[in-house]
Amino acid sequence: MNSFAVYIPGTGEIVGMFSGSESDAALQVRKIVSCDPSFDAITHHVQDGVVTPKRALDLSHDIDGLAVTFRHLPPGLRVEVAGMETETDSEPTEIQFDVPGTYQFQFSGLVPYLNAELEITLDG
Repeated sequence: MNSFAVYIPGTGEIVGMFSGSESDAALQVRKIVSCDPSFDAITHHVQDGVVTPKRALDLSHDIDGLAVTFRHLPPGLRVEVAGMETETDSEPTEIQFDVPGTYQFQFSGLVPYLNAELEITLDG
């Protein structure tokens, strides 16, 4: 029995894993690619027809008072914090806060990258 990753062409997002014969796998609605059974959709995606590990985000940041600036996030990434949501573009992402505190950032939405969380404390 073979293992396959079922993925969406174009984005490479793995939407499921399948074990069985190649003829059974070919009946799947989406594209398939042979893969190691240890691969999963959280840590891998399909790029150029090959199951590839997702990359870690560069979450380095600067703090200036109550502002946090991320300079190395890829465009199209969703950033959520304190009930706010924004999408990154090619410019640095700056988020301003009104009060000091500890904030939980969540980064998601780009298939080639691992989702991530980051806690930042702002003293003001």
